[in-house]
Amino acid sequence: MVVVSVGAVLLALTGCGGHADTGEAAAPPTTAPATPALTVAEPSPSPSPSPSPSPTLAWTPCDPHAVFSWEENACDDYDPCDFAYAASREGGNAAVVDAFIERGPQGYEERLKDCPQFLPAWRKALHGFGDGSYEVGKEVQPGTYETTAHLSGGHVGNCYWERSGKNGRILANDYVTAARKIRVTIRRSDHFFTTRGCGNWLKVR
Repeated sequence: MVVVSVGAVLLALTGCGGHADTGEAAAPPTTAPATPALTVAEPSPSPSPSPSPSPTLAWTPCDPHAVFSWEENACDDYDPCDFAYAASREGGNAAVVDAFIERGPQGYEERLKDCPQFLPAWRKALHGFGDGSYEVGKEVQPGTYETTAHLSGGHVGNCYWERSGKNGRILANDYVTAARKIRVTIRRSDHFFTTRGCGNWLKVR
């Protein structure tokens, strides 16, 4: 008959790693998972804006001293930017206005966007005219006009002007041998205004 003490049994069970009271295997110790460190992304630098390309000029000043059209950079007498520039070098803004009047100022606006410094003179020339006979209300508007010679330091000589009615009757006229400037008011009742040898006229009111 083998007698085993209770203490030996308990010692044996303890040595096997079990619990004395339940006989279950001991659970391994648990550890909380490590929390990963937050990484803050550095903001990437904004790219520097590329410099805008310089606009290409559609017109550059010509050479008003070039005598012949085939010379390098000669001014084109049919190009409003060119002939306005040449006139400005010769007689300033007054000469530019005269140049537009003498060539007929209509139709130049689009081209003059390439040389906008001459647009004010062009707009002024729209209300001017030179030698000729003009029907009032269609070709010339009623108003007060002055000759332009004095604007560039000149004068008017041997100038004839005439206001006439529908029947051709002369309502007013004058022949001026010499004057700094001449002023005439064209009335709504006038039918024609005629001018010869007076140079150009501009509307002043």
